Amino acid sequence: MTNNEQLTMDNEQSVENKKQVNSFKRKLKHGSYSVVITVVFIAAAVLLNVIFGMLFGNLNLRFDLTERGLYSIEAGTAEYLSSLDDVINIYFCSTEENFTGRGIEFMQAYEIAQRFAEANKNFTISFVDRLTNPAFSAQFGGNLTDTCVVIESEKTERFRVVREPEYRVFEFFIDGHQLTEMQAYEYYMFGYGDFIETSVSAGTEQAFLSAVMSVSDLTPIRVAFTHGFGETGYSAMWSVLQANGYLVEELDMFGNAEIDPETDFVVIFSPAYDYSPDALKAISDWLDNGQMYGRNLLFFPSPQMPETPNLDDFMADEWGLRAEYGFAAQTNSSFALSPDGWEQLVRAAGEYFAEDVPERTLVATAIRPVTRLFDSRQSMDTTVLIETYAAPNTGTIYVPLLELDELDEDWDPVYEVLNVAVMSRKTRFEGFETLTSRVIMFGSPSVFVGETLMTPQLSNAQLLLNIFGDISGRSEIAARVTPKSFGSTVFDITVGQANMIAVVFVIIIPVLIITAGLVVFFRRRYR
Repeated sequence: MTNNEQLTMDNEQSVENKKQVNSFKRKLKHGSYSVVITVVFIAAAVLLNVIFGMLFGNLNLRFDLTERGLYSIEAGTAEYLSSLDDVINIYFCSTEENFTGRGIEFMQAYEIAQRFAEANKNFTISFVDRLTNPAFSAQFGGNLTDTCVVIESEKTERFRVVREPEYRVFEFFIDGHQLTEMQAYEYYMFGYGDFIETSVSAGTEQAFLSAVMSVSDLTPIRVAFTHGFGETGYSAMWSVLQANGYLVEELDMFGNAEIDPETDFVVIFSPAYDYSPDALKAISDWLDNGQMYGRNLLFFPSPQMPETPNLDDFMADEWGLRAEYGFAAQTNSSFALSPDGWEQLVRAAGEYFAEDVPERTLVATAIRPVTRLFDSRQSMDTTVLIETYAAPNTGTIYVPLLELDELDEDWDPVYEVLNVAVMSRKTRFEGFETLTSRVIMFGSPSVFVGETLMTPQLSNAQLLLNIFGDISGRSEIAARVTPKSFGSTVFDITVGQANMIAVVFVIIIPVLIITAGLVVFFRRRYR
């Protein structure tokens, strides 16, 4: 081999080596780019994870994907809670594992407590095992169960025990018609339980809010329901008032010579027997309050119309009101809700307590018309609050308490507007201060019973809260919170949310990954 040939071969080998080196450098370069891109991507993912972790952890950002917002609270609730200047302690009477492990209803109760604590940093949440801490149980009444939740105010030192039936609301139905708890119990007792459909709703927000309002209120409004003379049927009214933060209690009027002067409202609900003179004197003295007034009595005469001359004279002589011994019958089918006309639509009259009470949304049954014995006299006046519907030659008529065949053949019914509820007031002035005591007589207890108060389409509950709220000046925030249905699934999202998740994870993300891979492949392949 000549020197020239050797030199040529060396040059070719050198060129080949340079090509290999350059190829290696290019691969190394592109490989480095890939490594760098991968590292940057991983770093970005970690950084985003840290950022979102901070947002969710420190800023308490959460997404409630349940269709009914089971784990959220209303904006009005959060606003009210944030305004409280008080330390509120929420105690779950079990370990966290045992309480939340009972099911979705109990997990939801814990989540709502957390939303309360997020709305106000002065709220604390604790799990206290009552079995291993008997002193805790004794501190709060000693009658606690594992499902109880105790809500305590450090400022007022009052507490309230929220029990399971308050935040797990059971509703009973037969053929689509809702039953009261007592009606459902009676059906079960008579062997018809198989026909009852039961649903469970989440009443946690309302129950917890009610407890917070009642324990934190520095000037609580006290409402006393009398008993001792056969009063009955006020459980629904009691529940609605309690749910709105009123301190509700029972008052034994049988032989009671005095009513606690701190009581703001007294309710006499459908007594079966006449009141004794001593009981009526106690009520009269309480209403008078040493001429300082400021007291309120709600009186619901019984639709069974027992003889009650003492009550009748007290209401007529002192307050100018009388419940007639007969019924208002609605003859206009537009307002009658039953063939006999006893159940009917009624309306809020005048300006008092009528806010947010639309026409045709109040219902009453077996109405005893209330007569005003005067419009005004001296320091007293009477005002109609609720009345029946009537029109020319139609509407309500008054039917006396007589058998129809006992009525005179020439009896000609009069179509007229009849009073369902009337307010009587006694007023005096102390300097620039107006002092007033009120008695409101309702011709029918049905205005505020379970069937009317718990029906969302009716405004009876709104009227009840207007009366107590306007007189006392109390907030009605809890009335705006309604139980939420759990439905049949633990994690239920809307159809729209489900479709969006499917599109993102099944189509968009895979397409983006494939597109990115193809771009990288072709750029490297043809570079």
